[in-house]
Amino acid sequence: FDVETTNHAKNGRSYLVHIECQPLFDTHGRLTGFMAIERDITQTRRTANLLEAVSSISTTLLSKRVEPAVWVEILAALGRAADVDHCHLFELHPEAGADAPRARQLATWTAGDAPPLAATDEIPLVHRWHRELLAGREIRGLASSFPDNERASIEAQGVRSLVIVPILTADHLWGFLRFDSCQDDRVWESWGISILRSAAANIGLYQVARHEADALVLARDAAQKANRAKSTFLATMSHEIRTPLNAVIGMASLLETTTLNPQQQDFAETILTSGNFLLELINDILDYSRIESGKIELDASTFFLADLCREAFDVVRLGAMGKRIELTSRIGPRLPARLVGDRARIRQILVNLLNNAVKFTPGGFVTLNVDGREDVGGRWDLTLEVKDSGIGISPDALDKLFRPFIQEDSSTTRRFGGSGLGLAISKRLAGLM
Repeated sequence: FDVETTNHAKNGRSYLVHIECQPLFDTHGRLTGFMAIERDITQTRRTANLLEAVSSISTTLLSKRVEPAVWVEILAALGRAADVDHCHLFELHPEAGADAPRARQLATWTAGDAPPLAATDEIPLVHRWHRELLAGREIRGLASSFPDNERASIEAQGVRSLVIVPILTADHLWGFLRFDSCQDDRVWESWGISILRSAAANIGLYQVARHEADALVLARDAAQKANRAKSTFLATMSHEIRTPLNAVIGMASLLETTTLNPQQQDFAETILTSGNFLLELINDILDYSRIESGKIELDASTFFLADLCREAFDVVRLGAMGKRIELTSRIGPRLPARLVGDRARIRQILVNLLNNAVKFTPGGFVTLNVDGREDVGGRWDLTLEVKDSGIGISPDALDKLFRPFIQEDSSTTRRFGGSGLGLAISKRLAGLM
């Protein structure tokens, strides 16, 4: 079995772990113990949550008139995703005769279990902070690491760690986002700050658009820029992970060919199975990032439709047999035997749909129906339809079905695994075709 749970370090910091537990048997088949593998997934989960929050901010800034309540909604999405206690939005205003401007708080958000902060409408900005933010640099660290004149005011608010990200409009410092951690000594990683900077960039571009006649065009560009940054981040991280992972899988494959006792063989198979599963998730992320950034090209080659369907069934057949699922297919009689298109991508769509059906079907049937109609110029519009006797999906969750990184609910991810990208990739590929 496997489970996700929250652990607490000695310093009080909470972190999310995935635990996979495997039984151990002796040569007579008696249970002798178990092996548990614990993996810290805090960074992975925070990354996914932050990317989703930045994407929702882009949508909110495009679709809504941003009133004070909407700013609170935006800060709430960012604060929960970043797992902080407080999140603030400040706008800067020049002060006559002062070296640094004053910062006016536009909105603030506090987590439900966080200690409240004293109300702050307007504060003078520390000269050093103004200089760093004006240069486009963030301010971050433990409260204890700040200079004495700054640390006193930070600790007086009960803040133990913070990060401040500048909001720039062209070459002008408009304001900043501030994130406070009050319950642990949070160390801010560069990957998380880079995503928070994307959120600040979206707000900055929105402010520019608000004062320009072409506000819609600029806001759209902001959303596209955020999506490109997200795709680039995903592609880079996936490549960095895939290189050592291929080495692990290769070594595990070689290990299986050596003389091993039954227990060692079981360990090697666990490494290989888990490695291949993780590699599949990473490949999904790479595919999605390529599609998002427009770097995917479609091929045009001749293929036999029946062979393509047979190959897709071969991929999922083993999983279906283990669950006693009957696999059936039907190809419309009017469809030509040979077609021209991107054979690999059509097969990928089929495998994604069939895998999804088998994964969520405990027993019964999975049926593939392929049909289509002839369009002008000898082109064919194909319809790939997969039906199953599985657990189904609630009507309330239908709008999430093709959204990236989303499954029907969090328990679905824990029970069945997966990246939540298969259907999103299939929809994008079908749209490209």
